[in-house]
Amino acid sequence: MDLRGLRGSSNIEDRRGTSWGRGGGFGGLGGLGGLGGGFGLMAKPLGVFVIKDGTVRWRPAIDVNKVILGGQIVAVTALLVVRAFIKARRPRRR
Repeated sequence: MDLRGLRGSSNIEDRRGTSWGRGGGFGGLGGLGGLGGGFGLMAKPLGVFVIKDGTVRWRPAIDVNKVILGGQIVAVTALLVVRAFIKARRPRRR
């Protein structure tokens, strides 16, 4: 990549994932129902190349909702493990 003409400027180039799908089918014979199927694929944005003062940096896209959901899953799992340890150490009543 030649960056000589970009000195003093700031350009941003977006890199996104792709979305596409495919499907097919055929009609039934003699009043029978038809058959068919399909699938789809969706990819989210990966990040962005920032070109500033002749240097290029990669800035990944961060999905904050996934980060929060991951933290919640870890917290709930930790609480369940602690509860299991406490129950296991408690003496049983007869």
